[in-house]
Amino acid sequence: MCSPRLQNPWYVSVFLGPVFDSDLADGSFFDDKITYKQRNGIAGGLAVGYHFSDWFGTEMRVYTSSAGVHTTLPVLGNMKIGETESTVFDISTTWYPFLSLFRISKWQPYLKGGVGVGQQKIDLTFLGIPIHAVEQTIATIPLGVGARYWCKERFAIQVDLTDNIVVWREQTSKTQHHVALSLGLTWAFGGGKKRQVSF
Repeated sequence: MCSPRLQNPWYVSVFLGPVFDSDLADGSFFDDKITYKQRNGIAGGLAVGYHFSDWFGTEMRVYTSSAGVHTTLPVLGNMKIGETESTVFDISTTWYPFLSLFRISKWQPYLKGGVGVGQQKIDLTFLGIPIHAVEQTIATIPLGVGARYWCKERFAIQVDLTDNIVVWREQTSKTQHHVALSLGLTWAFGGGKKRQVSF
């Protein structure tokens, strides 16, 4: 089998999937200390990548995510009290540690890590009445694992699990973990002279 990664070093992917429930921020509500949580989230976006060696590559992503905001305040139970939305651009290094597996099968596992920057908006409401809004710049560290299955020489289905860690934010106080599981479609291009796998 001719390796799509070696013959077509550029690729573009679209992806979509759920964001797992997580803590969003600490704050107060009627003078009670509480934690705001994001639930029932979804994220999707576009990625462009390049394989600059047999073992390593780079990938740039632009994605948006949205989720409902809930609170730990007992009197409100699991009631939804708002919405949160984020738009993020990040760039990661991808590592392909199982090159031998990719040579004998259509699977291409990978690990990745990088840095990103984005904009986050949190809108809180009570009984439908807006009570607080936060719009802030955020810095992220995406750490992930995934795999592509190359159905054709240039076409792959991708599954990806990434923790988009918000390590810095302008206003909210809590480190956020936006863990997203996505399914994507990848198209490889930019083929030229054939390259050999090196070890």
